[in-house]
Amino acid sequence: MRILKVRRISRDTETSSALVSQGVELDHAIKTGGHTLAGDVEDSTVSGAVNLDQRPKLGKWLKKPLLDDWDALMVTTQDRITRDDLHWWSFVAFVLANDKTVIVLDDPGLDLVTPNGRAIAGFKAAQAANYRLDVVKKKKKQVEHYKAMDFWPGGQVPYGYMKVKFRTVDNGREVIRWKLVIDPISSAIVREIWDRLVNKQDKVAVIRRDLNAHGILTPTDHQRWRNAQEGREGVSCEVRGAKWGNGAIRDIMTRHTLMGVATENGKPRMRDGLPVQWAEPILTKSEFDAVQKIFTTRKGSHRAPSSNPFLYVVYCPCGTAFHGSLQRMRGKDYHYLKCGSINNAGVNCGMGKHFRKEWVSTFLEDQVLSQIGSVEITEKTFQPGHDRTQEIESLKQGISNLTESLAHAEPGSLAMTTIMEKMNEYSTQVTELEKEPVVPARWVETPTGKTYATEWENDQDWNKRGEVLRKAGVRLVLGGTMDNPTSILVLPKDLAARAGDVAAGTVDPKLEETVAAILDEDVKNVLILADFIKRDPELVKESLAKLRATEQRAA
Repeated sequence: MRILKVRRISRDTETSSALVSQGVELDHAIKTGGHTLAGDVEDSTVSGAVNLDQRPKLGKWLKKPLLDDWDALMVTTQDRITRDDLHWWSFVAFVLANDKTVIVLDDPGLDLVTPNGRAIAGFKAAQAANYRLDVVKKKKKQVEHYKAMDFWPGGQVPYGYMKVKFRTVDNGREVIRWKLVIDPISSAIVREIWDRLVNKQDKVAVIRRDLNAHGILTPTDHQRWRNAQEGREGVSCEVRGAKWGNGAIRDIMTRHTLMGVATENGKPRMRDGLPVQWAEPILTKSEFDAVQKIFTTRKGSHRAPSSNPFLYVVYCPCGTAFHGSLQRMRGKDYHYLKCGSINNAGVNCGMGKHFRKEWVSTFLEDQVLSQIGSVEITEKTFQPGHDRTQEIESLKQGISNLTESLAHAEPGSLAMTTIMEKMNEYSTQVTELEKEPVVPARWVETPTGKTYATEWENDQDWNKRGEVLRKAGVRLVLGGTMDNPTSILVLPKDLAARAGDVAAGTVDPKLEETVAAILDEDVKNVLILADFIKRDPELVKESLAKLRATEQRAA
């Protein structure tokens, strides 16, 4: 008989040694019974509540073509098949319909052919289901107790943290429990991502590309690596080389757990009117809010990085960013910039022409360096301030939440007394925190002795130059033709300061006007130009002259 050898262990209740012992018993039975091994199925860390056809390994053997390769399914005990009575009856029907046999080593008399035999097997399935439900209830009760005591209850460890054992007293006895601490490796990645998003204003796609290029483990692979380091059994320990995605970065950086806050259903878990703090924060409340603002206000930051260094720097009069274009003539490549409307909407706006990439780079270089070429570069160092405003507001919110609870408490009851004590405690903390002076954060500038002209000359990479121009807020509107071009160069009033921030790798997080806001304003200016052109092409030069005087942001 062709035997399908099936082994399974649950995640929480068994170790990998159980798989080994099951394998030994099954191999012995196959050999002594004169059977042939058709397949070896090992579903590790799979709950008995998971339906058979949904299991990673067993599922594919229950459908063609592998369904035709075996005659009997062999397990050591019936509950290795399933611990759900409804799933069991479905499996019995499947076995009978496909003319298969089930062999259970600890129940050689298992009979699925006769009604009485199926009834006995069904009773055993019900016992296994009851056992599983008891385990689930016990686990749920344990998790609730651990949450109440601020122990780590298990599950997926938040990225940036790791779990460690510690000794404590629980229910009057000394025990070992788990708690979360900052992971020095993954937390450093979180801090780097935060710095690049908030201070350097890098796009998510660029950060993703760099993480993959440097071989930084994804959150899932990092946890697998941690599992291997800790010698854990019953969990995945194999690093699979997965790649970072834009969604993974956004998911990590929008989780409240980065502030060391316990969460439930994606929201902070509250106690006494305040979020439960069960670990040291990786990000402060103000830092967390800053990165949320980035994701809220920055549109399109998840787009893949482009090979066109002038993307979102050079615009067509219709308001669409120029895209790169390659033309090959007589065996030679020619690189152009053209309106991206044909790519975005499938319709040519009719305003933009092709411009040689070299011409655009030369024009931009001349214009920008004439504005800031002689300006000395200064390095900026961010000096954090001392401000307890966030903590004060959080405590005041806690008092407000407790006040609402007070309205539902019985006068003179223990609940009312407890709420009043907690409100007084918060009020005292607010009074003490309000006494501390507020020292604002600031940027300290240090001269470097270098000018933008020398640094520009030293770095010939136009991908980097384009990024500098984009972040500094430089926008060029191109109309006409290469023989007779018309243009508007839009420069922020604080271009030198912005360029300094970009060169230093730091964009002031206090800056009210974000790059996204500048881009929106520039598009408005461009649309004004487009309106002139649509009404009367003959007014192009005249309107450009007028707009040059009124729309430039240079002082």
